Amino acid sequence: MTPSPEDVFADLYASHHGQVSSRARRMTYGDQHLAEDVTAETFFRAWRHISRHGDSGPGSDIGWLSRICTNIVISHYRRHSVRRETATAFADEGLDVPEPVTTEDVVEARERVRVLRQAVSELPEPQREVVERVAFDEELQTDVARSLGVQQAAVSRRMSRARAALGESVAVRGLVAAG
Repeated sequence: MTPSPEDVFADLYASHHGQVSSRARRMTYGDQHLAEDVTAETFFRAWRHISRHGDSGPGSDIGWLSRICTNIVISHYRRHSVRRETATAFADEGLDVPEPVTTEDVVEARERVRVLRQAVSELPEPQREVVERVAFDEELQTDVARSLGVQQAAVSRRMSRARAALGESVAVRGLVAAG
């Protein structure tokens, strides 16, 4: 009998939580709060995609979780680096740093995300899966190709076709001007 996704996830969590937590702590330079957030987000993403994760042999689970954890930390530091660089650039030019985000900005951003997610959900399955894994889950195209059993060129083509379709779809919905 095949174990349920809940059982698979429970085993994954029990077996690897300590390793993921240690990795997150090391990658966040000992920032306990950030490491806890990264660990939680790692397992949240793993839960969301547990049905797509196949057992590729010894070490595949921790390898998958490590990649998710690493991508989350990289994204965190990139976001914070861009914010610092932007503030520094404004200050270097003698300009005021932009005001904090307003409620209207948040509402508009959420609407954009909703429209984009709706457009992604309407893509053909091969394109949708690649977009979700590469763009949303920040997996490398090579990893996605390997797990799907296709060449990296196929993943690149699917991403390219998805970008074109998404550009048209969001333009039709009035999110952005067409190309």
